[in-house]
Amino acid sequence: MRAPRLGLFILIIFLVGLGLAALGVVGRLRRGSGQVTRLTVSLLRPLIAWPAGVPHALLELHSLQAERDQLATELVRLSVENTALKEKNVTMAAQAAAASVQFSDPVVFRLGARVVGREPDPLIQELKLDRGSADGIKVGQAVLTAGVIVARIRDVLPHESTALVLGSHLSVLQVRHETSRQTALVRGDVAGLELQSFPLETTLNSGDRIVTSGLDGIVPGGILVGTVDRVLSNQSSFLQTAKLNQAISARQVELVEVVGR
Repeated sequence: MRAPRLGLFILIIFLVGLGLAALGVVGRLRRGSGQVTRLTVSLLRPLIAWPAGVPHALLELHSLQAERDQLATELVRLSVENTALKEKNVTMAAQAAAASVQFSDPVVFRLGARVVGREPDPLIQELKLDRGSADGIKVGQAVLTAGVIVARIRDVLPHESTALVLGSHLSVLQVRHETSRQTALVRGDVAGLELQSFPLETTLNSGDRIVTSGLDGIVPGGILVGTVDRVLSNQSSFLQTAKLNQAISARQVELVEVVGR
Protein backbone atom coordinates (compact mmCIF):
# COMPACT_ATOMS: atom_id res chain seq x y z
CA MET A 1 0.00 0.00 0.00
CA ARG A 2 2.81 2.36 0.75
CA ALA A 3 4.35 2.17 -2.71
CA PRO A 4 1.23 3.30 -4.65
CA ARG A 5 0.65 6.14 -2.19
CA LEU A 6 4.25 7.33 -2.58
CA GLY A 7 3.96 7.34 -6.37
CA LEU A 8 0.71 9.28 -6.17
CA PHE A 9 2.32 11.81 -3.86
CA ILE A 10 5.25 12.28 -6.25
CA LEU A 11 2.85 12.73 -9.21
CA ILE A 12 0.88 15.39 -7.29
CA ILE A 13 4.08 17.30 -6.47
CA PHE A 14 5.17 17.11 -10.15
CA LEU A 15 1.82 18.44 -11.36
CA VAL A 16 1.87 21.28 -8.82
CA GLY A 17 5.42 22.29 -9.94
CA LEU A 18 4.41 22.13 -13.58
CA GLY A 19 1.45 24.38 -12.84
CA LEU A 20 3.59 26.91 -11.00
CA ALA A 21 6.08 26.95 -13.88
CA ALA A 22 3.28 27.54 -16.37
CA LEU A 23 1.98 30.44 -14.28
CA GLY A 24 5.47 32.00 -14.27
CA VAL A 25 5.78 31.74 -18.03
CA VAL A 26 2.39 33.32 -18.49
CA GLY A 27 3.36 36.17 -16.15
CA ARG A 28 6.56 36.83 -18.04
CA LEU A 29 4.70 36.79 -21.32
CA ARG A 30 2.22 39.26 -19.97
CA ARG A 31 4.97 41.58 -18.75
CA GLY A 32 6.81 41.18 -22.09
CA SER A 33 3.71 41.96 -24.05
CA GLY A 34 3.36 45.18 -22.07
CA GLN A 35 6.90 46.15 -22.93
CA VAL A 36 6.27 45.30 -26.58
CA THR A 37 3.14 47.43 -26.50
CA ARG A 38 4.98 50.38 -24.97
CA LEU A 39 7.81 50.00 -27.53
CA THR A 40 5.33 49.86 -30.38
CA VAL A 41 3.55 53.01 -29.17
CA SER A 42 6.84 54.90 -28.80
CA LEU A 43 7.81 53.98 -32.37
CA LEU A 44 4.45 54.83 -33.82
CA ARG A 45 4.02 58.12 -31.94
CA PRO A 46 6.26 60.18 -34.41
CA LEU A 47 4.55 58.56 -37.35
CA ILE A 48 1.18 59.46 -35.91
CA ALA A 49 2.30 63.03 -35.16
CA TRP A 50 4.02 63.57 -38.60
CA PRO A 51 0.86 64.12 -40.68
CA ALA A 52 -0.25 66.83 -38.29
CA GLY A 53 3.00 68.81 -38.93
CA VAL A 54 2.90 68.52 -42.71
CA PRO A 55 0.63 71.55 -43.36
CA HIS A 56 2.87 73.82 -41.26
CA ALA A 57 6.01 72.63 -43.09
CA LEU A 58 4.36 73.14 -46.46
CA LEU A 59 3.27 76.64 -45.50
CA GLU A 60 6.80 77.48 -44.37
CA LEU A 61 8.26 76.11 -47.61
CA HIS A 62 5.79 78.15 -49.68
CA SER A 63 6.73 81.27 -47.70
CA LEU A 64 10.43 80.70 -48.39
CA GLN A 65 9.80 80.19 -52.10
CA ALA A 66 7.76 83.41 -52.25
CA GLU A 67 10.55 85.28 -50.47
CA ARG A 68 13.10 83.84 -52.90
CA ASP A 69 11.01 84.92 -55.91
CA GLN A 70 10.66 88.41 -54.43
CA LEU A 71 14.41 88.69 -53.94
CA ALA A 72 15.04 87.49 -57.52
CA THR A 73 12.62 90.13 -58.85
CA GLU A 74 14.34 92.82 -56.81
CA LEU A 75 17.74 91.70 -58.09
CA VAL A 76 16.56 91.98 -61.71
CA ARG A 77 15.16 95.46 -61.03
CA LEU A 78 18.41 96.64 -59.45
CA SER A 79 20.43 95.16 -62.34
CA VAL A 80 18.30 96.99 -64.91
CA GLU A 81 18.57 100.20 -62.93
CA ASN A 82 22.34 99.83 -62.65
CA THR A 83 22.65 99.25 -66.41
CA ALA A 84 20.53 102.35 -67.11
CA LEU A 85 22.72 104.46 -64.81
CA LYS A 86 25.88 103.20 -66.53
CA GLU A 87 24.46 104.05 -69.95
CA LYS A 88 23.44 107.47 -68.70
CA ASN A 89 26.96 108.13 -67.40
CA VAL A 90 28.47 107.00 -70.71
CA THR A 91 26.05 109.22 -72.63
CA MET A 92 26.81 112.25 -70.47
CA ALA A 93 30.55 111.68 -70.82
CA ALA A 94 30.24 111.35 -74.61
CA GLN A 95 28.11 114.48 -74.80
CA ALA A 96 30.55 116.44 -72.66
CA ALA A 97 33.51 115.28 -74.75
CA ALA A 98 31.69 116.05 -78.00
CA ALA A 99 30.74 119.51 -76.79
CA SER A 100 34.39 120.28 -76.06
CA VAL A 101 35.61 119.32 -79.56
CA GLN A 102 36.74 122.28 -81.64
CA PHE A 103 36.31 121.61 -85.35
CA SER A 104 38.39 123.64 -87.78
CA ASP A 105 35.57 123.35 -90.35
CA PRO A 106 31.87 124.06 -89.91
CA VAL A 107 29.79 121.03 -88.92
CA VAL A 108 26.27 120.81 -90.31
CA PHE A 109 25.41 117.33 -89.07
CA ARG A 110 25.78 115.83 -85.58
CA LEU A 111 23.85 112.79 -84.38
CA GLY A 112 24.28 110.37 -81.49
CA ALA A 113 24.10 106.62 -82.20
CA ARG A 114 24.52 103.34 -80.40
CA VAL A 115 26.80 100.49 -81.44
CA VAL A 116 24.56 97.42 -81.83
CA GLY A 117 26.97 95.04 -83.55
CA ARG A 118 30.62 94.38 -84.41
CA GLU A 119 32.40 92.51 -87.17
CA PRO A 120 34.48 89.78 -85.47
CA ASP A 121 37.07 89.62 -88.28
CA PRO A 122 40.09 91.64 -87.00
CA LEU A 123 41.08 92.55 -90.57
CA ILE A 124 37.72 94.10 -91.48
CA GLN A 125 36.73 95.74 -88.16
CA GLU A 126 33.26 97.18 -88.68
CA LEU A 127 30.71 98.69 -86.31
CA LYS A 128 26.95 98.45 -86.81
CA LEU A 129 25.02 101.53 -85.67
CA ASP A 130 21.31 101.87 -84.86
CA ARG A 131 20.88 104.97 -87.06
CA GLY A 132 20.52 105.12 -90.83
CA SER A 133 19.59 107.27 -93.83
CA ALA A 134 16.19 108.06 -92.29
CA ASP A 135 18.14 109.86 -89.54
CA GLY A 136 20.42 111.72 -91.95
CA ILE A 137 23.39 109.32 -91.91
CA LYS A 138 25.48 109.42 -95.11
CA VAL A 139 28.44 107.45 -96.45
CA GLY A 140 31.81 108.95 -95.51
CA GLN A 141 30.72 110.73 -92.33
CA ALA A 142 32.99 110.51 -89.29
CA VAL A 143 32.18 108.37 -86.27
CA LEU A 144 33.50 109.89 -83.04
CA THR A 145 33.68 108.93 -79.42
CA ALA A 146 34.96 111.34 -76.77
CA GLY A 147 36.02 113.69 -79.56
CA VAL A 148 38.26 111.14 -81.31
CA ILE A 149 37.48 109.71 -84.75
CA VAL A 150 37.36 105.90 -84.62
CA ALA A 151 35.53 105.01 -87.86
CA ARG A 152 33.78 106.27 -90.99
CA ILE A 153 30.36 105.40 -92.34
CA ARG A 154 30.67 102.81 -95.09
CA ASP A 155 27.16 101.49 -95.83
CA VAL A 156 23.78 103.00 -95.01
CA LEU A 157 20.30 101.50 -94.74
CA PRO A 158 17.14 103.36 -93.73
CA HIS A 159 17.41 102.47 -90.03
CA GLU A 160 20.96 101.22 -89.57
CA SER A 161 24.45 101.82 -90.90
CA THR A 162 27.88 100.21 -90.97
CA ALA A 163 31.08 102.06 -90.08
CA LEU A 164 34.58 100.96 -91.10
CA VAL A 165 36.98 101.23 -88.16
CA LEU A 166 40.19 103.20 -88.84
CA GLY A 167 42.23 100.17 -87.79
CA SER A 168 40.81 98.06 -90.63
CA HIS A 169 43.23 97.24 -93.43
CA LEU A 170 40.59 98.66 -95.82
CA SER A 171 40.64 102.09 -94.17
CA VAL A 172 42.43 105.12 -95.63
CA LEU A 173 41.98 108.62 -94.14
CA GLN A 174 43.37 112.01 -95.20
CA VAL A 175 45.02 113.72 -92.23
CA ARG A 176 47.36 116.55 -91.35
CA HIS A 177 49.94 117.38 -88.74
CA GLU A 178 48.20 119.66 -86.23
CA THR A 179 51.12 122.08 -85.88
CA SER A 180 52.76 122.17 -89.31
CA ARG A 181 49.47 121.42 -91.14
CA GLN A 182 51.39 119.10 -93.44
CA THR A 183 49.01 116.57 -95.00
CA ALA A 184 49.46 112.81 -95.17
CA LEU A 185 47.50 109.56 -95.07
CA VAL A 186 46.61 107.21 -92.23
CA ARG A 187 46.07 103.56 -93.10
CA GLY A 188 44.75 100.79 -90.92
CA ASP A 189 46.66 97.66 -90.01
CA VAL A 190 46.31 94.76 -87.63
CA ALA A 191 49.14 96.33 -85.61
CA GLY A 192 47.36 99.71 -85.41
CA LEU A 193 47.36 102.97 -87.37
CA GLU A 194 50.24 103.98 -89.59
CA LEU A 195 50.97 107.49 -90.83
CA GLN A 196 52.18 107.38 -94.45
CA SER A 197 53.31 109.77 -97.19
CA PHE A 198 54.57 112.39 -94.73
CA PRO A 199 57.32 114.58 -96.33
CA LEU A 200 60.81 113.93 -95.02
CA GLU A 201 61.65 117.65 -94.84
CA THR A 202 58.91 118.22 -92.24
CA THR A 203 59.87 117.43 -88.67
CA LEU A 204 57.88 114.63 -87.08
CA ASN A 205 58.32 113.83 -83.41
CA SER A 206 56.90 111.35 -80.95
CA GLY A 207 53.78 112.76 -79.29
CA ASP A 208 52.79 115.01 -82.23
CA ARG A 209 49.03 115.16 -82.78
CA ILE A 210 47.56 114.00 -86.08
CA VAL A 211 44.09 115.29 -86.97
CA THR A 212 41.65 115.03 -89.88
CA SER A 213 42.49 117.27 -92.81
CA GLY A 214 38.94 118.17 -93.86
CA LEU A 215 39.98 117.99 -97.52
CA ASP A 216 37.46 115.33 -98.56
CA GLY A 217 34.51 117.66 -98.07
CA ILE A 218 32.69 115.26 -95.75
CA VAL A 219 34.74 114.80 -92.56
CA PRO A 220 35.35 118.09 -90.73
CA GLY A 221 38.98 119.04 -90.17
CA GLY A 222 40.67 119.15 -86.79
CA ILE A 223 39.29 115.92 -85.31
CA LEU A 224 41.94 114.00 -83.36
CA VAL A 225 43.07 110.77 -85.03
CA GLY A 226 45.99 109.88 -82.77
CA THR A 227 49.48 110.84 -81.64
CA VAL A 228 52.83 109.79 -83.10
CA ASP A 229 54.28 106.81 -81.27
CA ARG A 230 57.52 106.35 -83.20
CA VAL A 231 58.91 107.43 -86.55
CA LEU A 232 60.03 104.67 -88.90
CA SER A 233 63.25 105.68 -90.64
CA ASN A 234 63.69 104.98 -94.34
CA GLN A 235 66.90 106.30 -95.88
CA SER A 236 65.87 105.48 -99.45
CA SER A 237 62.63 107.46 -99.44
CA PHE A 238 61.65 111.12 -99.46
CA LEU A 239 58.64 110.30 -97.30
CA GLN A 240 58.29 109.37 -93.64
CA THR A 241 56.09 106.81 -91.97
CA ALA A 242 55.17 106.56 -88.32
CA LYS A 243 53.14 104.42 -85.96
CA LEU A 244 50.25 106.19 -84.22
CA ASN A 245 48.73 105.72 -80.81
CA GLN A 246 44.94 105.87 -80.73
CA ALA A 247 43.45 107.54 -77.69
CA ILE A 248 40.41 105.23 -77.79
CA SER A 249 40.03 101.69 -79.10
CA ALA A 250 36.97 100.94 -81.22
CA ARG A 251 36.55 97.71 -79.25
CA GLN A 252 35.52 99.79 -76.23
CA VAL A 253 33.00 101.97 -78.05
CA GLU A 254 29.33 101.75 -77.07
CA LEU A 255 27.95 105.22 -77.82
CA VAL A 256 29.19 107.35 -80.69
CA GLU A 257 28.51 110.63 -82.47
CA VAL A 258 28.26 110.83 -86.25
CA VAL A 259 29.40 114.16 -87.71
CA GLY A 260 29.67 115.55 -91.22
CA ARG A 261 29.60 118.64 -93.35
